[in-house]
Amino acid sequence: MAYLLRILVAVTMISLCSAQCMMEQNGNLGYNNHKHAIYATQQDGCFKDGVFHDLGHEWISNDCLKCTCHMDHISCCSNYAKPILADTKNCEAVLNKDTCKMEVKPKDNSGRICKIESWVA
Repeated sequence: MAYLLRILVAVTMISLCSAQCMMEQNGNLGYNNHKHAIYATQQDGCFKDGVFHDLGHEWISNDCLKCTCHMDHISCCSNYAKPILADTKNCEAVLNKDTCKMEVKPKDNSGRICKIESWVA
């Protein structure tokens, strides 16, 4: 049983570590008397893409990123797997923003099948 638990923890850590994440400052950009850029933090939540989110709230952005509101920053991570293509010259991967999934298709719309080597989370 302990063996299965170790495998589960390892798989979870691998998937968490491979996610592509970014952070951005939470608050309004302003300038102090010395003309240095400073941020006034939004104490009760975050604004992202013109929408207010409460502290701790998670949401899916317009670009299919899973975002979380923190007091001093907003963290966003990719919420979809990306394919590693065998033939990048003739095939491409395109993010479908309606389904938040990558679609693999030939660049010339010929209907050929594109081979996927693997997926990266």
